[in-house]
Formats: sequence, C-alpha cells, structure tokens
Amino acid sequence: MGKQKLYDLVEADIEKYKKHTDIYENKKKVQIIYLDLKTDDFYKEYSTESLLKNEVYEFIEDTYDVFVTNEKKFKLDIEFPTDMSLEEQRKIASLIKVHYAVKLDEIRHDIRHETCVGILLFTIGVLMFTCSILLERYVEIPGRILEIISWAFIWEASLRFFLENTANYRERSKYKELYMMSRQYHREQMNISHEDFK
Repeated sequence: MGKQKLYDLVEADIEKYKKHTDIYENKKKVQIIYLDLKTDDFYKEYSTESLLKNEVYEFIEDTYDVFVTNEKKFKLDIEFPTDMSLEEQRKIASLIKVHYAVKLDEIRHDIRHETCVGILLFTIGVLMFTCSILLERYVEIPGRILEIISWAFIWEASLRFFLENTANYRERSKYKELYMMSRQYHREQMNISHEDFK
C-alpha cells in the first residue's frame, strides 16, 4: 500500500469519526466543541461545587487535539440541565475559563524555568570545556574526562532548549486557544444573563 493511499484511508476514517462525535461546524465554518453537562454530576467530590471534574477538561482537550485545525476557528457550546440557574451556568463557564488561565500560567512558568536551567547548564558546560582545554595542556586524562562531562552539560542544555521547550510551546499555544475560547464563552454567558435581567 502506497503512502498516499494510506493517508487517504486515515483521512476518510477521521472524517467518519467526526460525524459521530460532539463537534460540528456552523454556517460560518466555526468548529463547535459541544460539551453536554446534562447527564452527569460534573463537580469534583469534596469540592463544594467549586471545581469541575477532570473529565470535563479532558474531553475539551481531547476534542481540540483531534479535531481542531489551525485553519479554522472554534468555540465552545455547553448544554446545561434545563433546571440549572443562569448564575450556576455563569459559574461553570467561569470555572472553565479560570482552569485554562491557570494552565496557561503554569506552562509559561515551565518555559521560563526550562530556559533558565538550559542557560545555566550551557554556561557550566562551556566553562568546564574551557577548563578542560587548559587542563589538557598539563594533564591529558583528567582534561579529557572534564571535556566529556562538559559535553554532557551542553547536551542537556540543548535538550532543554529544543525538545522540552518545543513541547512546552505547543502546549502553550493549545492552552492559549482554549483559554480564549472559554473566555469568549464566558463573555457570551454574561451577556445572556444581563439581557435576561433587563
């Protein structure tokens, strides 16, 4: 089987799967992540209804990972129980928004930490490499050992800069999109609530 044939089969299967999942496109080609909160208890145990279960966020993130593409906009649509008050709906929308604000802040902190550690390791590696060159003039074996150790520090710094931070930047982009989506939904909920009280 050729590569193109394989990719065509993969795309066809994904399109079939999309038709049976909780995401759809509206007329403006905006992908809607549909979250159904009617059927289950969605608050974490012992949280006095101040935290949502992790499954709620996992569903949003899994749907985003599989179906959201960079070319298209997307938004959140939540189906609440019919007897739920507008105040509680606004609270849930706020909890989702705050969750992604915290995630975005955590990933920003992780990027800063990995960058600082990478710079520190690289600096140590360069200093050790310089010392190994100077030491090698007088004592060859310890100089070579120090050179190997210095390369280990430089290698670790490179891993931090290029692998760890690349993954962190991807996560930051994802959480930024999810935060903006949940913020937009929260703003819409606030507008609905104000209109109802007029």
